[in-house]
Amino acid sequence: MGTKNSDAVLAFDLGTGSVRACLVSLDGRVIARAQRTIRAHAPADAPAGREYHAEEFAAAVAGAARDALAAAPGARVAVLTADGIRPAMVMLDREGRAIHVGANVDLRAIEQSIRLWAGHRDLLHRVTGQLPPTLQWSSRIAWFRQSRPGELAAAATLTGLEGWVLSLFGVEPAGDLSGASGTGLFDLTAGRWSREILDLIEMDEARLAPVVPAGTPLGNARGDLAASLGIEGAAVCAGAGDTHAALAGAGAWEPGETAIVAGTTMAVARVLGRAAPRAPRLWSSRFVRAGCGMLEAQCWEAGLAWEWIAGVLGVGVGDLDRLAKTAAPAQVIAHIGTAPVDFSDPPLLRSGGLVFPLPPSMFGVGRDQIARGAIESAAWAAAEGLAWLDSEEPGAGPVRVTGGMTRSSLWLSCLAGALGQTVVAAQEDSASVGVAALAASGAGLVAGPQEVLTAARALDREIPVDEPLAAAMQAGRARWSEIVARLEEGAVRLSHLTGAS
Repeated sequence: MGTKNSDAVLAFDLGTGSVRACLVSLDGRVIARAQRTIRAHAPADAPAGREYHAEEFAAAVAGAARDALAAAPGARVAVLTADGIRPAMVMLDREGRAIHVGANVDLRAIEQSIRLWAGHRDLLHRVTGQLPPTLQWSSRIAWFRQSRPGELAAAATLTGLEGWVLSLFGVEPAGDLSGASGTGLFDLTAGRWSREILDLIEMDEARLAPVVPAGTPLGNARGDLAASLGIEGAAVCAGAGDTHAALAGAGAWEPGETAIVAGTTMAVARVLGRAAPRAPRLWSSRFVRAGCGMLEAQCWEAGLAWEWIAGVLGVGVGDLDRLAKTAAPAQVIAHIGTAPVDFSDPPLLRSGGLVFPLPPSMFGVGRDQIARGAIESAAWAAAEGLAWLDSEEPGAGPVRVTGGMTRSSLWLSCLAGALGQTVVAAQEDSASVGVAALAASGAGLVAGPQEVLTAARALDREIPVDEPLAAAMQAGRARWSEIVARLEEGAVRLSHLTGAS
């Protein structure tokens, strides 16, 4: 049977391009981690859409779990759970088989989104706290009704990625408050599916997976997948949205506490002491702590922007740091997609660029300075996102940071410099730690999630301010802000397509 000391939570982190399986101990350590790559494809009938092959995704889940378990033979899986990208949508038939597995970057429903936004903008913001419905279930359902009515008619249950993946272990699919509040169908104040919006899109609430608090026990693992992994009988607990779980895992739990989640995309988010915050240009949602909400400045592509610039420079992403460290700071100003997005009127098409002194031959502009410009721009974007949050709600405590971009020591130093304060870097896999803490509490293994989250703080690293670098970063930030503003002036925004002001 094992003891509490060997008990672990198997937590799946379901991202845009990968499935990670982490074994998390009850003292908040990731004791084993495995990853499988997944790729969303564009279907022939929706070139802007992105969806996964269900069989490939499920195989990635099984493979990542198997690899993680093999890496920690002494661990006993007592609980399993998952966090997932928002607002991915999965449609299941009456037998629980996946008909459609949509990605978070699925833009097939732009036309339907424009119609919803133009006709019902005030309703959408009042009820959901979010604008616009470009990626959300509300628009996607309308697209399926128009373009694939047979699939929509066959769908008995709609759920998020985490709800579907946990159902592979023999439980009924369910979502949590944090994930549901990113669907465009959720009443942020009432804490339930919105009858107003469901009536608007002609959707029956009975076809939506139930919404429960993160960490709620859903049953015990059973079936072929659980048996093949040797985890039959483990408790299965409801998961959470990825950013919300990462905030908790990084140590942002109390109202006012803030974390930067920097991975494929980047979000600067703050916990609030009320469940239904509102701020038009920010993303509003329920947090994983009861009675709390979350405000988020979404900065869009971050790690993906680094991947792009690394490809242009002919190096690996891991080499950007080494290359950039040889360059002086703030010489090349880059805008390659990482910047806070105003959700009150988001850009659909915008321009980026690199700005450097001419002639480049005289000023020695080379790959090192371009690499550094890309890294610095992500730090300036995070600082700008934090300023947006501060303009709405005051923060408290240190700024925390987590995600794959924390592998860059230069970026962490640039971030501390841009903010002018010490930042606290948590474990890279904070989303898994956060959702594991909630599940361990729900399953009764610990007194509360804070028991795991507090223990995890022993692994935090403080990144101090380098004063000369800070001076260069803060001067460079003013130039970056001016250049981004000029480039954004030519953006095609949603209001341009709807005629709204």
